[in-house]
Formats: sequence, C-alpha cells, structure tokens
Amino acid sequence: MASREKNHVIVCYVIDQQHSIAEAAARFGVSRRRVHVLTQRYLADGPAGIAPRSACAWQRRSRATVTSPTGRNLRGRTVGHAQP
Repeated sequence: MASREKNHVIVCYVIDQQHSIAEAAARFGVSRRRVHVLTQRYLADGPAGIAPRSACAWQRRSRATVTSPTGRNLRGRTVGHAQP
C-alpha cells in the first residue's frame, strides 16, 4: 500500500470508525505520535494534510556557511580575508 493510501486508511480508522490512536498505531505498525500527527493534519488541512512530505536531506540541513579545512567556504570564497 502506498504511503498516501496508508495515511488515509489510518486517519479514517481513527476519525470515521472512532478507534483510539493507540489502537490504530498497533494495527498499522506505526507510532502513536505518527497517528496523532496525521489526524491533526487531516483535521486542519483535509486530505492534502496527509500527503507524504519530502524527507530530502537538503531540506533538513543547516543553512549556515560551512568552511573547509583550507579556510574556504562552499562557494569558493576565502573566509575571513579581504577579496582582491
């Protein structure tokens, strides 16, 4: 079952069939927190709220400038020195 379909089934199990979050978590093999988050998103945003969200690394990483051991940042500019 695809992620989106599984999310929908879980939310319907809790909301429509009025099972507890703990029951849904045990039945579908997910955490109670996951069921709670899906249910809250569905109540707030409707079906669009339970669509899977991207877990790409680029969305989680820090936006801070990281310097290399040679003193150059990721864009190739020297860090802490005047530019010629």
